[in-house]
Amino acid sequence: MIAEDIDLHQCITEKIIAMLEEGTVPWQTSWLGKEVPQNLLTKRPYRGINVLLLSNLTYARNLFLTESQLDQVGGSVLPGELPHVVVMERSEKKLNPYEVYNISQCRLPQELIPRFTVEDDPIGICHRIVARMPQRPPIVHNNRQLFYMIENDVIDIQELDYYDSVMEFFADLFGALVASTAHKTRLDRTEMVKRGRIDPSLLELENLIQEIGCWFLKSVAGIESQVYTSQAYIRHWVKQMRSNSHIIFTACSLAQEAVDYILGTQVSENDYFEDQELPF
Repeated sequence: MIAEDIDLHQCITEKIIAMLEEGTVPWQTSWLGKEVPQNLLTKRPYRGINVLLLSNLTYARNLFLTESQLDQVGGSVLPGELPHVVVMERSEKKLNPYEVYNISQCRLPQELIPRFTVEDDPIGICHRIVARMPQRPPIVHNNRQLFYMIENDVIDIQELDYYDSVMEFFADLFGALVASTAHKTRLDRTEMVKRGRIDPSLLELENLIQEIGCWFLKSVAGIESQVYTSQAYIRHWVKQMRSNSHIIFTACSLAQEAVDYILGTQVSENDYFEDQELPF
């Protein structure tokens, strides 16, 4: 059982800090060879902070289910296996925890486990993500650096030829698309962005939203890009999270909103519930 009186924000933030201190940046891990974390039976992907928590475990597959779902399909937890805590965010301050198990921790009917398939056209998916974004800002190639300013609402990015790979190009472009969702015609984080110019904590939050949102989009497309992580970078984010245990939750939530907007994803209340009767 999950204790009622623990500070879940602090507990989960400490877990992410521990990953960072071990040299793992949770929002930079590889997606190759694994699916986006999802519930085995409902097929719904996990969202927000739960993506970070589940995608950084060491299982061969990112497929999970609850104990009651196991009971419904006649499965069981293997002896000695412990659950993983994920959360539903009811509000910025209220988290509802529940427990899930990876399929590797369970005895299950094998016919329930789908074969892992690799997307055969990830670059095509990248093109479609960009092309289908609602109210996408203009994309131009005037400068030698990636550039998005909320005032003129234009993404300025180097031509593809300047990049070592097409995946590097789209990784940069995805980050800029996430940044552009701050515009008042989209998700309207304009006040936060403007205040961030004098409030470093808000600037850090916006930067983290963009990094996590880019990582989420790369998961959808099934692409990888070269990531350069220094000890200074890791120390920086450890410091930020130690001073604000909510920053990673807020960043993940807003990054998820940005990705939903870019993809045109409609989310219903049922997408947050795991334990419902299955259709068999």
